Amino acid sequence: MTQFIDLMPESTRRKLGHSSLVRRWALGFVFAITMIVVSSSLVGVLDRRVRAEVQTLRDIVDFNADQKRQAEKLVEQIEYLQLKIDLHDRLVLPIHLADVISVIGDLTPEDVSLTEMSLTPREKKRARGRRASRKSDGDSKKDKGVRRLIVELEGVASNDFKLAEFVGGLESHPLFSKVGVDQSRKIVVNDLPAREFGVTCEVDLSLGYRFSDALAEGSR
Repeated sequence: MTQFIDLMPESTRRKLGHSSLVRRWALGFVFAITMIVVSSSLVGVLDRRVRAEVQTLRDIVDFNADQKRQAEKLVEQIEYLQLKIDLHDRLVLPIHLADVISVIGDLTPEDVSLTEMSLTPREKKRARGRRASRKSDGDSKKDKGVRRLIVELEGVASNDFKLAEFVGGLESHPLFSKVGVDQSRKIVVNDLPAREFGVTCEVDLSLGYRFSDALAEGSR
């Protein structure tokens, strides 16, 4: 049996043990420093990634805000153009006033003289019931009202029969509607009895008209 005998002096053994402890502490310190550096690098990478994601979100928010501003601007332009279109529709009539005057002239008997004529475009709001259902914005814009041309005539007829003939001609003509006598009174013209009158009627401007042989035909 082999027996080992330690011949190393005690002082040398203590020095070697101290050196080994120092080496272990040094290795532990280096390892700790390495872990700190690695952790710092990871934190730096994560921080840059988070900053990049935050910047991306900010860019998206800015883009959405810009899109919203452009959309609002586009809506304003559309509303402005719609106002222009509505104004154009109000000013442009689907019928020439000269044609209306020509038809009235053709319907006027020889013994009837017109002294005044007024043609006024108007818009009549549609009647709504108490229980009218709600409508969408598109429906409300389409249902603004009925455009009409108010025709007001004043003149003198030789007698009641000529006045009745004139009013009857207006009533039977497809161009006019709601023909009525506003006022009628007896007068004397050049020592002869006559009838002064006022007549009103309407022309529906929501229809299209074509004139042929001095006759107007309404067409939808």
